Amino acid sequence: MYSIDSTTEVAQKRLRIIAFFIDYFIFTMLALILIVSFVGHVSIPIIFLLFLFLWPISEGLFGQTIGKRILSLKVVNNDLNKITMTQAIVRFIFAIIDLQMCLGILVALSDKNN
Repeated sequence: MYSIDSTTEVAQKRLRIIAFFIDYFIFTMLALILIVSFVGHVSIPIIFLLFLFLWPISEGLFGQTIGKRILSLKVVNNDLNKITMTQAIVRFIFAIIDLQMCLGILVALSDKNN
């Protein structure tokens, strides 16, 4: 881990990966409960709203998802301020694209800011 300034450090990649899997596990468990409870297509809009809340909305409002909060990680912009809702949504959209193309792994490995 390296410091951005005297008080801020960039999170280790493994902690960010663990935070993602915590969030993914929570989402999957809640989605399964909704699917079983509401049986089928009725739960799809609720699952979509849950998906939005667990990632871009929670990052935009609180600067953290549940997994990041558990690991004491925060999402900040280049000025080290909490990201805005717009930044969180754009980040979320690019994450979806990234998951399809695996570009983020290459960027994280080659960029000093991960």
